Amino acid sequence: MIYVEEQTICNQPTRTLPLRQVNVVAKRWFKIWRGYTDDNGKFTVTKNFRNRVKVIIKTQNVNARVSKVRGIRLWQMLFPCRKRIGIFNGSDLANIRYVFTKPTDGSANNKDLAYWAAATTHNSIVEFKQYTTEFGLMQPPSNLRVVVTNWGFMENSGAAPMWNKCNNTNLTLFVGHFISGSSLIVPGILYLINTVRNQMDLIIGYKSTDYNCVLTSSQLRSTVYHELGHAQHYVQAGCNFWDAYRDAITLELTKLDQTNFHPYGTGADTRSAPIIATGEMWGNHCEKWYSERHYGNGSPISTNFFSRLQGSVFFNNTFENINANLWSLENFNPNRQSDVHRWIPQGLPYDLWDNRNDNNSPIIDNASGFTINQSFNALQSDVRSIPAFRDRLLQQNGNLQFLQVNSLFNEYNY
Repeated sequence: MIYVEEQTICNQPTRTLPLRQVNVVAKRWFKIWRGYTDDNGKFTVTKNFRNRVKVIIKTQNVNARVSKVRGIRLWQMLFPCRKRIGIFNGSDLANIRYVFTKPTDGSANNKDLAYWAAATTHNSIVEFKQYTTEFGLMQPPSNLRVVVTNWGFMENSGAAPMWNKCNNTNLTLFVGHFISGSSLIVPGILYLINTVRNQMDLIIGYKSTDYNCVLTSSQLRSTVYHELGHAQHYVQAGCNFWDAYRDAITLELTKLDQTNFHPYGTGADTRSAPIIATGEMWGNHCEKWYSERHYGNGSPISTNFFSRLQGSVFFNNTFENINANLWSLENFNPNRQSDVHRWIPQGLPYDLWDNRNDNNSPIIDNASGFTINQSFNALQSDVRSIPAFRDRLLQQNGNLQFLQVNSLFNEYNY
């Protein structure tokens, strides 16, 4: 049985969860058995090994290949994260119990931390696929290339460039951000960069500003859900949209001369802000919608539970009787000057769905009943701004609640 340690809340006891549908290899010289754990973390070796046998766990299946990359070891992204859990006598195979644990050493260079992050990410991908089926939404693509890394610029964050699925030959913006020094831009280096780049659909950072309270299973899982939401959006919107979307984000990342740098920009650049607002709206929604399904599933979460979104922290709101994940969406205020992301309407799909009338501010919400599917279906390839999302949503649904929907979008300053 194979497990991964779950730390839901900082400074609280942990538990073990099954590592689901992960690749297991048992081998002795040229005798090899390959299989997968089930949803209970169990696997059964169907070959008979009479002598000592090596058992290896690889974080891969048909959904995704999760690689770990520490520092400049870029070759690691060519392979799944591979952990040899031991060498056993054949008769001992039935008694194997291994747990991928979060190490007590909080260094981002800790090898065991990379294994734990890869295992947690692997489980999160399996969960996202399961919940997507429950929700009746479009699945992200199979065979995703996912990298978990301690790169400094990915601290407390993730990315969904989808380079493996949606590759182009335009390296200008990418090189401008990630490679310093024009002397390096030679054909051989460009070929290497392109090869490495195309191993990445999703990037999940496990370096954190707070090892105990920010780098928890729940926060890492929410990052994975966010990026898988983008992958889901990619399937519907296609490469034409994604080329424009990631170029807009990279454009903002290259503005290193900003006095107050933000990875998505300030919302003022009309070349980048409209499509970023559209993409991040859905990513933020999936992050919290799926996290609520996993941790709350409609019922109260532990009173100590908290949720982070765009740098802010949200706790369970007992007065409004809403859990932290959904409160992070419901609490959004487009006029909150301290929120540099106030131009990204992260609570909009939730407000279109819920039946709560928010007359007590910050949003007056009289629209309700639009399913998550209806919001997602409006995110087509040519929908590259929030007004375009509103118009497509109304068009696809016979102008249902026309006045209420327009009023709600106006509340979001769109």
